[in-house]
Amino acid sequence: MISKRTLWCAGASLILCLAMYAFRVPFIDDAYISFRYSQRLSDLGSLSWNDTGSPVLGTTSVAWTLLVSGLYSLGISVENAALLLTVLIVWLLLFSLHDLTMRILEQTSSRETDVAIITTSLITIAAINMPTRTGLFSGMETALYCLLVLRGLVALDARGSLAGVYAGLATLTRPDGAILLPLALVLGSGRRLLYASTFLLVTVPWFFYSYRVYGELLPGSVEAKRLLYPSPWLKNFFMLFEAHSANPVAALLFCLAGAGLCAGFSIRCVRPFLWWLSLYAGGIAISGIKPIFFWYFTPTWLFGTVLGGAAGAAWLLKRGRLSSGRLSGVFTVGAGLIAVYSLSHDVRYERSFLRELRYREIVQSFRDEISPADTILAGEVGIIAFGFPKNEVIDSSGINSREVLTVLKDFRDKLGIDKKFVHFVDLQGWNRLLIEHFEPTVIIAARSRFGLDLLEHEQWFNELYDVRAILAAEHVGGIGVYRRK
Repeated sequence: MISKRTLWCAGASLILCLAMYAFRVPFIDDAYISFRYSQRLSDLGSLSWNDTGSPVLGTTSVAWTLLVSGLYSLGISVENAALLLTVLIVWLLLFSLHDLTMRILEQTSSRETDVAIITTSLITIAAINMPTRTGLFSGMETALYCLLVLRGLVALDARGSLAGVYAGLATLTRPDGAILLPLALVLGSGRRLLYASTFLLVTVPWFFYSYRVYGELLPGSVEAKRLLYPSPWLKNFFMLFEAHSANPVAALLFCLAGAGLCAGFSIRCVRPFLWWLSLYAGGIAISGIKPIFFWYFTPTWLFGTVLGGAAGAAWLLKRGRLSSGRLSGVFTVGAGLIAVYSLSHDVRYERSFLRELRYREIVQSFRDEISPADTILAGEVGIIAFGFPKNEVIDSSGINSREVLTVLKDFRDKLGIDKKFVHFVDLQGWNRLLIEHFEPTVIIAARSRFGLDLLEHEQWFNELYDVRAILAAEHVGGIGVYRRK
């Protein structure tokens, strides 16, 4: 028989998931990198970026790519497959968070109704808040990653046999999912061999395949991002605080969650999350990669807010500082205010998402003009590469084009060691180097980010390329489309 708690968790999670779906953001450009791999895997049987050149794997999420490809093989479009999976995974994620939070609060002997209200209000605050809502429905693997990490930490706390499996699946979803393994080996006394063996059983087949086909264990995107977005660890550390306190509401939630986590350190099932959050944040700091992508912080926002809120509420209830009825009222009002504030800031029409809209317009407008024989050099490569699946697409970042990475490395080495923390977009000459090296038929990129607004004034560029279109002039100088004469 299904318990009342299970029914409440399932129903409340479904309603919240549908609300997040209704206010979702358009899929971001980076999601379409994985989509291209998914599409090509189903259509061509090859997990590759282009038909020519050495194989390269630019997507960081093998598991997400395979799942999307599987649904696409059943006749569902890639975008609909990703959306369907996201809705299902977000519901399971919210359901798991509901169940965990209610178990924490039930230890306080509060009324069952108050526990349910506090739990749902708390998860609404965490999930509907803009950073989490945007990250989970971006088309990336973020929701799947959060679900696997959550289930892994819960299994680890319960000394479950699946902790190593979850750690392996999380690693295949994002490389930093491997953080779960050392945590399991430290905390899993008596089960370390089981956790290690199941982890290896899940991951070794893929690592063997990856090394044999691509010549490397980790996706090429990791090395490329270290080259493109280098940043010292101390700067990254402070960026963690900046990212979690970008506005007064975010800063307030960050402080309250932190206080709750400190107050609830004695709660056994909270401790694995505390250790994981510390390792995850430390990994971002020492990675050498500037954390400029918002989906890096979705797990910390979600787990920090929910677990911090649950631990803080349990601490208050156990010490009799507030009755469960009053606390449920406070959380309900807070959830309402956060929901109104977050949903009134509709990020779907911010400039960063309008950029994606312009790339989609380019795909529609130039579908007939750009033939499969044309080589495309792209700045932000996702939507363009997915929209022209038969073309050879050169990724100017080097994430999906190994030869680009080699060219950019040589360029960096010539600059000297004092340039190691300078971003390529701030340097002169790298864009011309790529154009002269690859001689693309078509160039599609943000003009100022790729330096095209400057190249347009140089004679050699004008002799080689015609400007075919400039869209979204309000964003980084516009999106330019150029064709070789």
